[in-house]
Amino acid sequence: MSWLFIALGEPLFHSLANLIDSYLSNHRFQGTWIMIFWARLFAVLFLPLTFLLGLPRLIPFQLWPIVIIISLIEAIYLYPYYQALRAADTSAAVALFDLGKLLIPLLAFFVVKERLAPAQYLGFILILASSIFLSLHRGLTARWRLNRAFWYMALVSILLSVEVVLYKYLFQSVSWSTGFAATTIGSFIVATILFAATQARRPKAHRELLNLQGNARLFVAAELVNFLGSGASTLAITLAPVTLVSAVGSIQPLFVLLFAVLFQKRFTLVFKEKTTPAAVIKKMVLFVALLIGVGLIML
Repeated sequence: MSWLFIALGEPLFHSLANLIDSYLSNHRFQGTWIMIFWARLFAVLFLPLTFLLGLPRLIPFQLWPIVIIISLIEAIYLYPYYQALRAADTSAAVALFDLGKLLIPLLAFFVVKERLAPAQYLGFILILASSIFLSLHRGLTARWRLNRAFWYMALVSILLSVEVVLYKYLFQSVSWSTGFAATTIGSFIVATILFAATQARRPKAHRELLNLQGNARLFVAAELVNFLGSGASTLAITLAPVTLVSAVGSIQPLFVLLFAVLFQKRFTLVFKEKTTPAAVIKKMVLFVALLIGVGLIML
């Protein structure tokens, strides 16, 4: 099952990227669009790494609408993602990625008339409930309310669930290197246009471009591991059913929490994570429930 080891690269690398992204978005960069611009630029610069597995070719004309949609999603989803990292603990925000994984079997139901077993519907409810409780906190009125991160990540998850299904469709007709290179370049073009459009009215916007100078190494590290995670995820999709690959990615919050527990005392600002015994126990219980739900969906 070589696809499984490849798929495990997604939660491993993306968890590292999530932690660094959280630090950068909370402590180093005020502008969100500039972070998106740099992220997509570095993704393009890392593209030669994919040539080790094959050179990309031209995309057939009839598939360009799919490439364009994926490119739009790859650029746009980063905005609510960075906002979610500013609104919640990193592991809690990341756990909400699983909301999108619930849409994958649902999309299969509507597109190919695939029906879920009762246990799979139970898994659907279990994952949704776990994600909601991970994003709940007490407000000033002492009443439970949904954290903003839930709504940000709900949008992210919807976008990514559509994207992963479109990737599967794309890879049925083109090689991984061809599809991945085309969408990476396309997302950079989209990010550049959006950055230029949103910053045109800000006279000090150019100063944010210079902000990379003092954070270059950390940003490069974040985008490298993010690139490797995305590459592993999309490559695994070419080798196995998309639902299985998505299920493996659900262990990503566990990696985030593990890294926080191991390294938070040494790198305090890097980790925006509550690691008190009570907080860790709560998160672990909910993570286990979340994984059980994914397991039920896979039945």
